Amino acid sequence: MDETLYYYVENGERKGPLEASQLASVITPDTQVWTPGMTEWMEAKNVEELNQIFNSETTAIPTPPSMPAQPQVPPFSPTPATPATPATPNFGAPVAPYTTAPAPQKKNNNVLIGALVAVAVVALAAIGYIIYSNYTTKVATTTYGTTATDNTLVDDPAAEGMNSDQYPYEFLLERSVTYDDIAGKSSAELRIMRNYIFARHSYIFKSADLREYFSQFSWYTPKYVDVTRDLSKMEQNNVQYIKKHE
Repeated sequence: MDETLYYYVENGERKGPLEASQLASVITPDTQVWTPGMTEWMEAKNVEELNQIFNSETTAIPTPPSMPAQPQVPPFSPTPATPATPATPNFGAPVAPYTTAPAPQKKNNNVLIGALVAVAVVALAAIGYIIYSNYTTKVATTTYGTTATDNTLVDDPAAEGMNSDQYPYEFLLERSVTYDDIAGKSSAELRIMRNYIFARHSYIFKSADLREYFSQFSWYTPKYVDVTRDLSKMEQNNVQYIKKHE
């Protein structure tokens, strides 16, 4: 493949792959990352290509202006209260009859109960929609998956008879590549050899020239945008070995 894709760990889950330029907004220097060719997961700041993301200068945040001065409030001076003149009792006035105040009416809870029921119905509908969306997405991914899920090659050369014209670099899937295998070959041919491994696993190439080249073979059926997990350890090592000598 032409671009280097990285997997990263977020909340204990592996995510990706993404190109280096796409990782700036989703990782930190301490985020664990991995790409084919690495022997183990590493912190992003220890990967030369990714470390450049965190070395760019940050824009200084301007200091806000001072708070406006608060208006001075004059101290409170209480005015002494004028003593009230006691009322002169009128013993001859008629006394009003005693009446009992009516008891307060009970609040009607029907409106509150109705509101709670409406909220519950809306919440259940939202949860049902989320579950349905996740299910349909899972079905679509399962049916039209973009990632290879097994280690089976597109065709079996042994079953249809080995043809050097149809399978020019089949040995890359059968044994470890040696220097004699790549000696004297141009960078262009080494690039073809390296991507032959991905083509045999139905990888969808982004480069038009690679798509055109592998389309000449009857076994090439592009299906997946990511076949990294489908490559055996030997195939991954062959990819890295050839790439180092391109």
